[in-house]
Amino acid sequence: MQIRKKIWGSFGEGRLIYLIEICSRNGSFIRVTNLGATLVSVVVPDAKGNQGDIVLGYNSPDAYLGDQNYMGSTIGRFANRIKNASFTIGDKHYSLEANEGNNINHGGINGFHKKLWDTEIIDNGVLFSYLSKDGDSGFPGNVDVSVRYLFSEDMEMTIQYEGKSDRETYLNLTNHAYFNLDETGSILLHSLYIPFTSILETDYTFIPTGRQLDVRNTPFDFTSPHILGKQIFTSHEQLIPARGYNQYYISPNFGKNGMMLFCRLFGPLKGRVLEMFSDLPGFILYTGNFLNSDKPGKSGNFYKPYDGICLEAQYYPDTPNHEKFPSCLIAPEVPYRHSVIYRFLTVPKG
Repeated sequence: MQIRKKIWGSFGEGRLIYLIEICSRNGSFIRVTNLGATLVSVVVPDAKGNQGDIVLGYNSPDAYLGDQNYMGSTIGRFANRIKNASFTIGDKHYSLEANEGNNINHGGINGFHKKLWDTEIIDNGVLFSYLSKDGDSGFPGNVDVSVRYLFSEDMEMTIQYEGKSDRETYLNLTNHAYFNLDETGSILLHSLYIPFTSILETDYTFIPTGRQLDVRNTPFDFTSPHILGKQIFTSHEQLIPARGYNQYYISPNFGKNGMMLFCRLFGPLKGRVLEMFSDLPGFILYTGNFLNSDKPGKSGNFYKPYDGICLEAQYYPDTPNHEKFPSCLIAPEVPYRHSVIYRFLTVPKG
């Protein structure tokens, strides 16, 4: 495994932005940057052996700095939304940095996706670390966060998240990569398999109501693989506000079996398969419904809705305000530690 690190730009007062490439012997590689601890590229073969980039993104750090789509970024302190940008721990109420109406989404305007992370090259990958200070976007506690990107010769990418705090606080991390297994075009012809049978019900602002919905015989049922575009535009009340899929799928075995298969995505034009495994309690399926770039992407095209799909393993949205949700409250004696594995395969084309 070869690892190459180069200066990609500068940030603030002359601090350096790096682009790191982790390359296997067969020519597959991933690229990451310490700007937002961001996944920039995943280059893997298609069914004919041709290498191609299956992650949306940009060719310059300036484009990432101006991006509003969280393109490939590490999301924190809290992935997804917290209602009314506030929560309570014990008898202490905390007001956060609202950035979506009255709510906070993806850590606020200055979340982890806009931070420059420290960088360390490690075996088969890179370690990014960041100290989120007490009061960052309104969150309590000094939190040491690390994100490891690892890539193996058998084309598995692992993202490992860790967090330690000096006081009680909430932490919920994810990666916001937009995948397109056919490299360009719409992902609505991609086929998806999800073995889970429950999703969270949300209101029109995507805040959970606290109820779970059975997906069977609904547009959210992917227990048998089918194409994303089959029912995405049906007039279901959980689809209309998002103009497509933006659902949290609940793992039935969280805390029991460690890593488990969350989903399997298939791109029909190139024959690529992506399998995602995690030990987190579930994931967001987001079909890029509001994707819109004002700068061209790596392919030279401007991104538009449904050009990429996000598979965001994380804790439940608005967890701090729901006692019955799995807790992501951390403390000095309770660290945050989770992993996500992305396995890249091909299906021979007949």
